[in-house]
Amino acid sequence: MTMPPKKIIVALDDSEAAVTAWKAAAGLARRAGAVIEGLYVKQWAYAVSGYGSTPEAGARLLDEAGMARLRRRLPRARIRVSRGMAAAEIAALAHRRGAHLLVMGTHGREGLERAVMGSVAEAVISASRTPVLVVRRALSKSGGVLAPVIDAPYSRAGLTIAARWAAWLHLRLSVLHVAEQPILGRAMTPAQARAIAAGAVAGLPAALRQACRPVIATGAGDPAREIVARAGGGDLIVLSAHVKGFLQDRVLGSTAQRVLRHTQAAVLAVPADHRRWAS
Repeated sequence: MTMPPKKIIVALDDSEAAVTAWKAAAGLARRAGAVIEGLYVKQWAYAVSGYGSTPEAGARLLDEAGMARLRRRLPRARIRVSRGMAAAEIAALAHRRGAHLLVMGTHGREGLERAVMGSVAEAVISASRTPVLVVRRALSKSGGVLAPVIDAPYSRAGLTIAARWAAWLHLRLSVLHVAEQPILGRAMTPAQARAIAAGAVAGLPAALRQACRPVIATGAGDPAREIVARAGGGDLIVLSAHVKGFLQDRVLGSTAQRVLRHTQAAVLAVPADHRRWAS
């Protein structure tokens, strides 16, 4: 992953969540000397008659009035307007525009609204070839970076990215391995869990270890619950995935979804091609 990022794209609508995402991205852009650009997608809705720009099905359409409201709230923002299915269009345009980082807010939908509409953030992460930073508030200078790891090469590549973010932002880095309780057989001991986290840390370049001074943490039980419990609202959680795709990953997929839905921390989701983003 290009560090610090030099081109940042922010997915926007006229919501408070999007304005928060823009402000967080602008802070990162100032720190990195990066170009920042907004992306506003007028999304198609599911209508009785099929796809189209219609208010049917209760979908909130991003119309010209919404765009006008957004421009009033972010008068200095450079915003590109597109049309299509929101998640696919956001992911595709971020890639085509050569973004090093895609930033977006989340509306935190729950219950039936999530079941019907799903989470745009989750869908973007699943489709994106660009690292996606999902924020609910500005990153805190007093926060830290939490990097959950498992004993797998792609997880160690994700830790490298987490360490680079921690070093860049001058934040503490916590490396967490959660030992899941097996249905059959013996549970992993705390010493074994610590050895996995320590092994991942040992694989970091020496200069990077020195820069971020990682702290090892272990837990037991449900990984998503442990990650959410350990991350404060001002923290950054860095999640990585297997080459099958982020939310399709058999090990981390459901964990990532649950973390995204329940944490108040920012989440950086790194796509499958770690050789590109960790280089």
